[in-house]
Amino acid sequence: MANTTHADWAMPYLRGDDVAVSRADWNQLLYHEVVESMLPRCWLRSAVRFAQIGTTVTPGNPVDEQHAAHLPDVDVFLTGDAKYQRLLEGLHGCAPVPIARPLLVPGGADDLIEAIERLLRGQAEKP
Repeated sequence: MANTTHADWAMPYLRGDDVAVSRADWNQLLYHEVVESMLPRCWLRSAVRFAQIGTTVTPGNPVDEQHAAHLPDVDVFLTGDAKYQRLLEGLHGCAPVPIARPLLVPGGADDLIEAIERLLRGQAEKP
């Protein structure tokens, strides 16, 4: 079965028959005319996929991509995955729009809620 996620998102805004007429025109639009900041979710998903090329592929990789699409919508993003947190931190300097600050929730905390509250308080105290 083909993955239609991108088409499902885009087709309400495009005339599908017109897109299918000329692949060259479609490529011109996507590769030369679209500005990354106009499609931040697509950019973030692609950036995460690209950044994970050198890592072990797991069932979590597509989930990481999907979560990245929401980074422009929030101030902080909590994760227990240190590798993913570092990957997201690395996107801050190159993302086409402001994105959430990824925070690493410490593993093995006796009280997870308290650990998250401390983490968020520390973030709120930063200028």
